[in-house]
Amino acid sequence: MCKVHRETTGHQVWHWSEIGLDLLVKAGYVDSLNKALYQAVEARRNGRPFGEYGIDALSFGSDGVYHSLQAKIRNTSKVHARDLATFVNVVLLRLAQKNPLSKGYLYTNARLEINVFHDLFKRSGNFELRTMAPSTLRPTDAAEVVAPFFTLRPYQVQALQALDEWENEMFLLQQPCGTGKTLTFAEHGKKYDTIFCIAPLMMSARQNFDVVRSILGADYTSLLADSDGSGATRNPDRILEVMQSHKSFISATYKTFTDMVSDIILDNPDLYKSMLVIVDEAHNATAEMMDVLDLLSSMDIKVLLSTATPPAALSAPEEDDIKFDAVQKIWRESVNTVYHYTFADAIRDGFICDYELRLPLIEGPCEDVLGMQGHFLLDGMERTGVRRPIVFCESIEECAAFSTRLVEIARTDHSMEVWVGTVTCEVSAVNRAALLQKFESDPSFESYHAYILFSVHILGEAVDLPRCDSICNLHPSNSTDATRSIQQMMRASRLDPIKPMKLAQILLWLPDGDMPAWMNTLKEYDSLCMTKIRRQSHLALDADNGSDALLREETESFKTQESYKVQCLTAAEIKETKIQKVIEIMRDRIAKGEEPVPPQTYTVGDWKVGVFIKAIRSGNTNITDAQRQRLLRVCPTFFESLRPPADARIQELFNFITTHQALPAQGSDNKETRSLYNFMRRFRADDNVSAADRQRFERLHPGFFKSIISEAEVKRATLKKIDQLLDHVAENKRVPPRKSPDVRLKKMAILWRHIHTNTIKAITAVQQRRFEQLGSQYVRTYNKRKPASTGTDPASDDDISSDSDSGAESDKKKQRV
Repeated sequence: MCKVHRETTGHQVWHWSEIGLDLLVKAGYVDSLNKALYQAVEARRNGRPFGEYGIDALSFGSDGVYHSLQAKIRNTSKVHARDLATFVNVVLLRLAQKNPLSKGYLYTNARLEINVFHDLFKRSGNFELRTMAPSTLRPTDAAEVVAPFFTLRPYQVQALQALDEWENEMFLLQQPCGTGKTLTFAEHGKKYDTIFCIAPLMMSARQNFDVVRSILGADYTSLLADSDGSGATRNPDRILEVMQSHKSFISATYKTFTDMVSDIILDNPDLYKSMLVIVDEAHNATAEMMDVLDLLSSMDIKVLLSTATPPAALSAPEEDDIKFDAVQKIWRESVNTVYHYTFADAIRDGFICDYELRLPLIEGPCEDVLGMQGHFLLDGMERTGVRRPIVFCESIEECAAFSTRLVEIARTDHSMEVWVGTVTCEVSAVNRAALLQKFESDPSFESYHAYILFSVHILGEAVDLPRCDSICNLHPSNSTDATRSIQQMMRASRLDPIKPMKLAQILLWLPDGDMPAWMNTLKEYDSLCMTKIRRQSHLALDADNGSDALLREETESFKTQESYKVQCLTAAEIKETKIQKVIEIMRDRIAKGEEPVPPQTYTVGDWKVGVFIKAIRSGNTNITDAQRQRLLRVCPTFFESLRPPADARIQELFNFITTHQALPAQGSDNKETRSLYNFMRRFRADDNVSAADRQRFERLHPGFFKSIISEAEVKRATLKKIDQLLDHVAENKRVPPRKSPDVRLKKMAILWRHIHTNTIKAITAVQQRRFEQLGSQYVRTYNKRKPASTGTDPASDDDISSDSDSGAESDKKKQRV
């Protein structure tokens, strides 16, 4: 019935099981929230379902009017007046009292008693009769909802076309969660003979293994490179054996790929020509892994990065090269976006559900924070009708404390029996799967009134839970990782065939109404996010102050939306604001008779204006043509070279040596002195220095040019190192390991890698023949590796950060590339 009404009228339609208290108040079904809550609590206390008095569903038309829907199924008898008493009461005495245009739609397969037919559907303008078959009127059972056969959607076809045309080696595919990234990159993978799909967690790697293997079909020999048994293995010989199959697909975690698989790939260049490396959840890639991927892409191996995170959120803040995060810098300089499907587009096209951001409106003291948080979540569930939230806490201890308190409040104040489960890094993979299955079960809520999951990070991404209809974040302001916060939010964005009118509720505990920093990034996903903010007062369900609280909610919601609009700017908007400020600064300096462009040390408050200007002038920060023209109109020489002419720089160096009777020092505390030292190095190594300059610098500082090692000497030193490497390989029958504690061997390993990838061209014909004569000994062997573990490591399974090392170990690993 709901589906037919939606398709024939264009109305939004909610079955009774989806309706929250807010919707009942808006439609006029109840007079106040507290009255509706009282009825719901009393019904639960007495062990009976709440509502369905004269109504099976509500609909909302484009004209802003709510309507009541009821279905009557009869096998033999007619529909009589007594059968429609409550339906008529709801329409005439409730909905129509709030809006006279409200109607009642009766869907039935039976004939109506003649007086009922004439009185309601002929004389009255408030009712419409729809005759339908019983099968259409009967509610759809959850077991009958079959997962649709995956066919390519229009945007996936466009993405595949873009991927086919792309020629670069490392590129990005960006699609929101729930829009079928896996199907897209798996279909693209059919063009390649060897496919690797890597993900941050073992759980994600297994999920990709199952899905991608089913899409690729039996033509591909598949392997899960994992240490957790069940057909998985980390044995390098087995991995290589699968790679050498006619067509192969291997799924692995980031850690397994970085520690082992990448080495095997590099040692088998004959497999490069038709190889694709897919990096799922690529926003989690570490600097070390991005370096490895960059190396692979330089060897004609295609690298496809896949994520739901917009490219703008992954690139660096472009203003200070020294402070670049290594990963962000690689994203900005080495990765090109081949296809971008936005969060807002997916919502508009109906491929993921829309959302609402609910913030608390605290009126009075907030002393019992845990209790207030519990009421905030439960009140939001009552008012919106959501019943399967995921709650994100800061620690495992907070998960335990809040879940216990929430069960107590639900039972005492709401007469609700809620199921709670906690999924953290301490929960094994088997128990986690059981908890997720329980969370998604019981579609009719026969066992519990609600199902609530608690987590810290593990459920924040790479988890497919269509029944999840809401997210509650207890510490949104504490998150410094915008990507993680928004990924958590997207857990509730997937479509649910059982709940077609699903509107994801995102409950953010922000008692002071302050804006979390990651809202700027959310605006990159969805420019309309500010309009979806709602304030929720804890007094709205109070018997004495409920109506006034609702009015205050509406006022405060509008104020918060306007405040966020002012504070929340996208990266492009922030850049535009800064450029306008630079223009104003240059105009002010010109009016004072100063140089238009301020020095690099120039600051305004905490903003390093000079650093930002240098980034623009040097091309490190990209700007539009219009912005470029505006800067040039104020200062025509704005984009001229930052370095002074060579002659002036040479004279500056000469004056320095004359004044100080010494050469500029590399380790000087003075920045200008260090800059002059760098220029001196280039000047002394330049073969085109004029004879006059050579003579005057030699007179000023005898031996000025003699300390420079000639290019020939550098080449001789490199060839000597290559000979030492060849001798070592011939003697030890293997290439030095990159993780050797012996620095000399580690340097040899790096040199071998550079030769192997043609980074070093200085190699003689004799040395080349020696490499060829080594034969199989030239290929790195793995028989001395530590045997792969056969157990399960919960930490490596659950914690994304476990893929990256810290401290000295991290510094050692970075030398591998």
